[in-house]
Amino acid sequence: WVADTSWNRLVEFSPSGERIQTFGTLGRTNTKFNKPVHLEVLTRPANVFLLVMDSWNDRLQIYDIG
Repeated sequence: WVADTSWNRLVEFSPSGERIQTFGTLGRTNTKFNKPVHLEVLTRPANVFLLVMDSWNDRLQIYDIG
């Protein structure tokens, strides 16, 4: 996962470097960002979460990705 702060989106890449998906746009609602930074993947026994620090919206967004 990569935070594309210029385009206010997140990009997921495969281990070989191919783009899997892109999501997010500029805004304040869910799946919208304003300068997303500091991504973290948190693995739990039953789930995998992507934590995104949405810096200019002053919030942390959490997505269940697995």
